[in-house]
Amino acid sequence: MRETLVNYEPAAIELLGGVDVFFDRKLRPKFDVLAGIDWRAVRIKEFIDNHLVQGRQKLDDVCDQLGLSMSARQARRLFKECTGVGFREYATNRRLAVAVRHVALMDTPIKVIAAELGFHSPRQFRRHFKRFFGVSPLEFRRTAGNRKLSFATSGSL
Repeated sequence: MRETLVNYEPAAIELLGGVDVFFDRKLRPKFDVLAGIDWRAVRIKEFIDNHLVQGRQKLDDVCDQLGLSMSARQARRLFKECTGVGFREYATNRRLAVAVRHVALMDTPIKVIAAELGFHSPRQFRRHFKRFFGVSPLEFRRTAGNRKLSFATSGSL
């Protein structure tokens, strides 16, 4: 049996020049709250930002909690029209922004991070993480860990 060599390309984090540059490019907000954006969309966005660890919530429940007299369909359309991003996509991306910091800076198991942020399973978390960042959570942790190690050793010289 003949062995073949697999050429491994470095993760996107290495190509961009470090974790900080990677964060800046990937976690850049998709929109800014401008004066022209409907106040209801701003309230929904603030609710999502303040309740990340509760995981997925139904938009009907969010509207009820905020006292908005609109259906989930109306709220979904309004949010997407004002922000350019769907409600669920925005909430998932915000949870991933928190998750990436946990993965990079803590030794907590990936499945615990996934559960704490409301993902249904570690598999679902891995799929979303890889789709958003281009690497799996474990690859990201290894890369971020190597960066921390190289900074620590170069700083002591």
